[in-house]
Parts: sequence; C-alpha cells; structure tokens
Amino acid sequence: MDMSPTKTTVSKNTSLIWKIAAVFFLCTTVIFVSLFIWSELKGDTDSGIQVTPCFRTQCENDGICSVTGNNFSCNCLTSYSGSHCETLEVLNVITG
Repeated sequence: MDMSPTKTTVSKNTSLIWKIAAVFFLCTTVIFVSLFIWSELKGDTDSGIQVTPCFRTQCENDGICSVTGNNFSCNCLTSYSGSHCETLEVLNVITG
C-alpha cells in the first residue's frame, strides 16, 4: 500500500498548524506590547501609587520631600543642607 498521499496530507496539515500558531503568537505579542506601551504612556491610576516628583526623588539623611507643582524640595534636618539634604553642615563651636 502506498502511503505517499497520507504523508503529504499530514505534512501540509502540520505546516498549516505551525503557520497558524506563528500568526497567533505574533498577534498576541503585538497586542501585549501595544497594551504595555499604552499603559506606560497613560500612567496606571489604578495601582494606588501616586507618581509625583517625590516618588522618583529621594531626600537623603531623613529629609522630607515636598511637592510644589511639578517640582520638589527637600526639608532637611538642622545639620544637613543641599537640594537632597546630602551635605552635612559643620558647626563651629567656640569654647571659652
């Protein structure tokens, strides 16, 4: 018995299945990437995380970040200064 037509049919069906799987994978990847980019551009408001200038900026040495419009400022402890409270101020004490 000659099995050539059956092998050809199976080969064509397998090739078609692989093509369908490749197209499905490509489409889902494009959709996923598009949704990811869209969510990054719009900002995720449902996450509960409020993105402010203080979210990305850390005040050092226990300074407290405050937001004014689109800007931030760090309120430093008495012995620190600088835009991020990064500078330790040295006090000159005169002893008598």
